[in-house]
Amino acid sequence: MYRERKKEKIKIEFDASKIKCINEATKKIINTGDKILEGVNLNFKALHDNEPLFWRFGSYFEVGTIKTVYKGYSKGGVIKVSYAK
Repeated sequence: MYRERKKEKIKIEFDASKIKCINEATKKIINTGDKILEGVNLNFKALHDNEPLFWRFGSYFEVGTIKTVYKGYSKGGVIKVSYAK
């Protein structure tokens, strides 16, 4: 039998001098260290790089800047976000 599990709040960490994060639904700015409920879409922007980037969400690499908060990306309840060219 399938049971939906309770969504958790996951801490988001990133270098705020290099990355800006916005909640896609509310358009509110997310600060490093904020706890965000699973399922929320976050939009990450590099502040100083205009070229396409590879984003790292925990141990996963992605090309897109919009990411859904998911416990599977976290380690110890924290998702660390960074990027590379």
